Amino acid sequence: MIRLINPYTPRAGLMPTYLAGREKLIKEAKESILSLKSGYPQRPTAYYGLRGVGKTVLLNTIEEFALENNIIYEHIEIIEKRDFLLQLTNICRKFISKLNKIEQTKSLIDKALSALENFKLTYTIGDSSISAEVNKKNFELLSDDLTELFVIMGNAAKKSGDCIIFFIDEIQYTKEEELSSIINALHRTGQLRLPITFFVAGLNKILKQFSEIKTYSERMFDFKEITSLNYEETKKAITEPVKDLSVEYDEEAVKKIYDLTGGYPYFIQFFCDNLWRNIDKVNNITINDVNSTIDSYFKRLDEGFFKSRFDRCTDKEKEFIQAMVKCGELPCTINNVAKILKKSVGSISPIRAQLINKGIIYSVKYGEIDFTVPQFDLFLRRVIKDII
Repeated sequence: MIRLINPYTPRAGLMPTYLAGREKLIKEAKESILSLKSGYPQRPTAYYGLRGVGKTVLLNTIEEFALENNIIYEHIEIIEKRDFLLQLTNICRKFISKLNKIEQTKSLIDKALSALENFKLTYTIGDSSISAEVNKKNFELLSDDLTELFVIMGNAAKKSGDCIIFFIDEIQYTKEEELSSIINALHRTGQLRLPITFFVAGLNKILKQFSEIKTYSERMFDFKEITSLNYEETKKAITEPVKDLSVEYDEEAVKKIYDLTGGYPYFIQFFCDNLWRNIDKVNNITINDVNSTIDSYFKRLDEGFFKSRFDRCTDKEKEFIQAMVKCGELPCTINNVAKILKKSVGSISPIRAQLINKGIIYSVKYGEIDFTVPQFDLFLRRVIKDII
């Protein structure tokens, strides 16, 4: 018998039927939003972690709460090689339009629109993307203009009894001058206690990225690491979606799924989806059912989730990440990678930088690197014969 209802959702950013293990983070976000709405400005929040831990899902969940509480907000997903400034200014226009509703804000709205005119954008269409460049000689002017715009919008929101929230995903793709300008603008609106804030999400590299741009960003943002789920949280992620379908999992089956997925939310959804597609029992899922679908799980995962990232690498980058796996333990040092490749650290440092920019690896701490995708090393061991 083939099931007609599949309760598992292995897609990037798609809300699972049951969101496990994020209750504390969601509660803190709700408290922050309600405090902001009540006139008590809060620190911007930055979520960071590996691919597949559910950062986007977390942002989407918090956005739902903002919607329920009539908060003025917008969502931006920064796309690599596409200009973020264009997205940001378009969002600000939407905010200004929403704030333009009471007489007291009219003069501020005019000022905000005037400030937006300072962002003279030149649009370029090519390679199936649209980019925008600021017609300014230096980006100090960008920072000043963005700060002015945020302050005006913040004052308008305060007068109208509203608050403004930016939700930004993939924040690691911002250019240095753009991120610096945003941090400056938020720093000023915080000093003025204006009701405007950010919830952002990105890879682990944003910790270093933010601190290198502005040292005080470590104190200004509330950084929260998003990690894999523990066993009990994983069990809920597996079993809660099927309760209404009168299906149960044996404990041994749950333990096996936990061991295979490492508790990473995306992998849990992916494994259970694959399991659901390949067995026909309707009441009880056993360890035998799980074992029977392991090969097909890895095949689908390798051909889709992992291979798409591997294929983005050049030949030299592939050699580099294979050497990382040959180090034997992750995170590994760039010195060990250099020894395995029989090259100098200086000669492979540009390759390391390229892989970090592509979001394939990240710097754990000085001299140490790891993959941004969980279990990427296991994938490489499966598909490349000479990796021991």
